[in-house]
Amino acid sequence: MTESDTDFALAERLDIDEIYLQTIKVLGLRKVLPVLNVLPNMVVIINQQRQVVFANYSFTKMIGKERFEDGLGERPGELIDCIHAHTHISGCGTAEDCRYCGAVLTVLKTQETGETEEGEALLTVKKNGKHVELSFNIIANPLPIEDQVFYLVVMTEVK
Repeated sequence: MTESDTDFALAERLDIDEIYLQTIKVLGLRKVLPVLNVLPNMVVIINQQRQVVFANYSFTKMIGKERFEDGLGERPGELIDCIHAHTHISGCGTAEDCRYCGAVLTVLKTQETGETEEGEALLTVKKNGKHVELSFNIIANPLPIEDQVFYLVVMTEVK
């Protein structure tokens, strides 16, 4: 993809074979993943391209999937069904309105600084044919695994 394929964050995506290889690396965290799966917070592990390579049970349940593998390679906003995730051909994070999204801004800041970052996000999603606003606290943290850096993203809904 070229820079014209985005109005904000990079549009590049890895193909599904590369995503599977990354997921295998993440699944190697055998002591960590069971802990992530019991958390009530929604947790995803994303790659440099912001594509999901792991999602915990809370996130998987929230998006209505049986298994996290059903969302591999998508970006979080696409899985949550953010109304802006589908307004640009390159998906979540690439639309003009994404410049104001606290979720993508927090992830991009973490990628830039290599440090834990916190932010807030107000997302408008489609639920049962209606637009619903969801508010989240977002924490993003670099997660080095072998020779790659992934990002652990924890989303806590604020009611």
